[in-house]
Amino acid sequence: MKRAIFWMLAVLSVTLSSNAQAQLRRSGGKVKWTASVEMTSATEGRFILNASPMPGWHLYGTDIPEGGPRATSLDFSASEGVEFIDEPIASCEPLSVEDPMFGITITWWNTPVSFTIPFVLADPDAGGVVAASVTYMACNDETCTPPETIKLSEKILPK
Repeated sequence: MKRAIFWMLAVLSVTLSSNAQAQLRRSGGKVKWTASVEMTSATEGRFILNASPMPGWHLYGTDIPEGGPRATSLDFSASEGVEFIDEPIASCEPLSVEDPMFGITITWWNTPVSFTIPFVLADPDAGGVVAASVTYMACNDETCTPPETIKLSEKILPK
């Protein structure tokens, strides 16, 4: 019995590791995403998404004109037990540049950026889950990754 449990855990560990590595390969690892929650009181907090483009790469802004690359979009609709009290706010303004690949003025971040969205717990005794679905593209001076969607979430434990 112990041997069967050991092998099940080993297979599960390899599967999870392979899935994470496959996701990194799909994006080419050009932007690293992490998420965290900071509680500011027993009922309020902030969900923070951190994006770190690799040197030489950039992450497109959240408002891109038609005819350009895929804008970075943030969707929090899969969250449970929380109510968002504002829109996500970027930690810094993106650069506004004339993009030679697309021939239009667009925005991007080529340095780390955080997106913060404040929330209130619907029921502090039940906790909740803040879930983000992020769709983005990363480019350098020669090429772009295809648009990709990643999902990040953080549990908020009841007090």
